[in-house]
Amino acid sequence: MYLELRRRVWHALHDIPADAQDALGRPRFCVSLKTGDRRTAERRAVPIEAKWRGAIEVARKGGSKDALEGDAAFWR
Repeated sequence: MYLELRRRVWHALHDIPADAQDALGRPRFCVSLKTGDRRTAERRAVPIEAKWRGAIEVARKGGSKDALEGDAAFWR
């Protein structure tokens, strides 16, 4: 994941690996963090990155949500 400043607003971007692109239907995740402050953007990007990584794992496993459920159980 990386951050990019676009028109004074930070965006989080994450390139999707080639083996998961077909299942997710795109080559990259991108979302506005709605802030001009880099530190705030870095803080806001952490849970988004975790969500994206989980989606990639689910796509790689063919739609199985075992990876997400395992992560949720860990954090409980």
